[in-house]
Amino acid sequence: MSVLVLGVDKVSQADAIRLVRIDFIQKSVTMIAIPRDFYLPIVDMADHGIEIGRINATYGYGEYYNGRGMGIVSIAENLNYNYNVTFDHYIVMNFDNFAKYIDIIGGVDIYLENPVNGTIQNLGYYSQGDHHLDGESAIDFMRIRYIDSDFYRVRRQNQVLMAIYDKVKNDINLGKIINIGFAFVSDPSVQSDFAVKNVMPLLCLAKLLTPEDIQFIEIPQEMYQGIKTTSGAAVKIPDDRVVELIQSIMSGNYQ
Repeated sequence: MSVLVLGVDKVSQADAIRLVRIDFIQKSVTMIAIPRDFYLPIVDMADHGIEIGRINATYGYGEYYNGRGMGIVSIAENLNYNYNVTFDHYIVMNFDNFAKYIDIIGGVDIYLENPVNGTIQNLGYYSQGDHHLDGESAIDFMRIRYIDSDFYRVRRQNQVLMAIYDKVKNDINLGKIINIGFAFVSDPSVQSDFAVKNVMPLLCLAKLLTPEDIQFIEIPQEMYQGIKTTSGAAVKIPDDRVVELIQSIMSGNYQ
């Protein structure tokens, strides 16, 4: 099963983009993060004078020009055009809703080898060592960016996602997990084409997985370069190796 997962901010920018491959036979999950600032050809907005832009903006373009609920169509079309990948299902959550579900499971625990200072964005300071994060602080931690680069922002997001998995697998009983799963797919604030019938197979697989069965893959920094656009915006230009990497992951051939 292939899934496109988006975390969307208040201005309809897809600031967290994940492509997920779920293998029920090999019992594994592989997730690759697409940097928000990848600067790519935009395939569906020529009528509006947009032919190139950040990949995260394509969700907002779809919502603004094509109507509410159409952002997922636009970003999917542009990912397919640039990377030749399609998806069986999709999930779109705004960050406030994501915080709500983190609170439902009682927050998450992370360990930091080095301090992370998000005060320049009013997102708090996280010292070296152990931290228990509620929903709001977890989202703040995932949004910290200006202290380093989007590469490390992706890594912080992955750290929280893994902490969520650890919490659900080890500390939440199956009955509560099922209730959360059903609440999630019926939540009107979550945009998804998952149905109730899809919940149980995913939950059954999740209980069988070990941390070694889950791969969080980051696109290596040497596969893209940062540039400034003519308007002065900082963006990233991926090279052809990114296409090969994404296709190998989504086809199940990644080693």
